[in-house]
Amino acid sequence: MTQVYILDGGLGTSLEQHYGVTFSQSRPLWSGDLVVSDPETLQRCQQDFGQIPVDILLTATYQTSFEGFSKTMTSEFPQGIPAAAVPRFVNRAVQIAEEAAIPSVKIALSVGPYGACMIPSQEYSGKYDVEHDSEDLLFQWHLRRFQLFAEIPDLTSRKRFLDKTKSLL
Repeated sequence: MTQVYILDGGLGTSLEQHYGVTFSQSRPLWSGDLVVSDPETLQRCQQDFGQIPVDILLTATYQTSFEGFSKTMTSEFPQGIPAAAVPRFVNRAVQIAEEAAIPSVKIALSVGPYGACMIPSQEYSGKYDVEHDSEDLLFQWHLRRFQLFAEIPDLTSRKRFLDKTKSLL
């Protein structure tokens, strides 16, 4: 018999509908922006999913990209968040998910397509810009992104992190 697992979904919609967050082109990280701007609200929203409960809670990293961070202005980074600072925010997204989930819930990285990181989003159309219009260019873009996730300390050894080589049970 095949086991069915419940995965969370709709983080951005939940943030808008239940927490009054408004997304616009000024937030190129979309729901991931809250890792930078309002981690407490992000954690409360993710706790809502954890209380359902779900079996797997996704990190707020679906639209994570170096470009998105470089266009995210903060008081600490008024010119945008530099590549060297990005790993700490991605690590924080994982920590928030870990803190939000009840003990039995596994955590998984949420990684969307290149189009989800474009403004406006081209997630479903596949109409990408010239810098990403080939398989090799998209591979390089995603490789850089996955290398970013690889910089998260002890990610795959964390007890609740879902690793495809480990059992969910």
